[in-house]
Amino acid sequence: MKLPSISCPHECFEAILSLDTGYRAPVTLVRKGCWTGPPAGQTQSNPDALPPDYSVVRGCTTDKCNAHLMTHDALPNLSQAPDPPTLSGAECYACIGVHQDECAIGRSRRVQCHQDQTACFQGNGRMT
Repeated sequence: MKLPSISCPHECFEAILSLDTGYRAPVTLVRKGCWTGPPAGQTQSNPDALPPDYSVVRGCTTDKCNAHLMTHDALPNLSQAPDPPTLSGAECYACIGVHQDECAIGRSRRVQCHQDQTACFQGNGRMT
């Protein structure tokens, strides 16, 4: 995958947010570009959060240095499939959208929860 290149007056960055939305159904957002923040970023992972999440923000100071997070292999697997699959019996709707109506029931997909996941999560957030 070839990404467009832009000129940055200071540093570059890459940020990833990944949420586990159910059995084998993560949602991952990626943002790359210019920034003026510190050249070292934080990695956070909370498998006990509802939903489980992972985020990383990484700044860097050399040309095209924000190409480390290019594939899903760079992310932890938040929704590991147990072997054999152990479904909890709960089903939830999962979606991601820019506008609230993009997550209406008719536009969302149903996912099966597994292991100790017995409740659905409804919420919203913002990645800026």
